[in-house]
Amino acid sequence: MYENLWITYDRSVFDQCNTSLSNTSKLLFQCNDPTALKYFPVVLAKFTADPNSLKFKDGKKYYFIGTSDGTQTHLNDLSGGHCNDTKTGIFMKIEVYVCKKSNLTHTGNVQLLQCN
Repeated sequence: MYENLWITYDRSVFDQCNTSLSNTSKLLFQCNDPTALKYFPVVLAKFTADPNSLKFKDGKKYYFIGTSDGTQTHLNDLSGGHCNDTKTGIFMKIEVYVCKKSNLTHTGNVQLLQCN
C-alpha cells in the first residue's frame, strides 16, 4: 500500500483528519513503493542527539494520522484517507499522551511505566 504518516500537535487536525488546518503538521514518512519493506521508528524521547528528531515533552499530547487511502494517486493527500476510512475499516489515527515524570510508577522487574 501507498501510505503516509503525519504528526500534529493540534487536536482539531486529528479530529477532522486534515493536516492543512495547522502549519505545525509535519509529514514524517511516505511509503511510495508497496513492494519494499519500509518503516519509521518513533522513539518517545525527551532529549536526542539528532537535532531533526522528534522530541516529546511531559504532559503533552501528540497525534499521528495517515491521510493516504493506500493508492498511489492519494499518497500526497493532506486529509481523509485511512485517518477516517469508514468504508474499509482501516483507521490510522493514534493519540499519544506523554506522562509527567511525577505520574510514573514502576512495576516489578519488567519496568512497566504507567500514568496514574
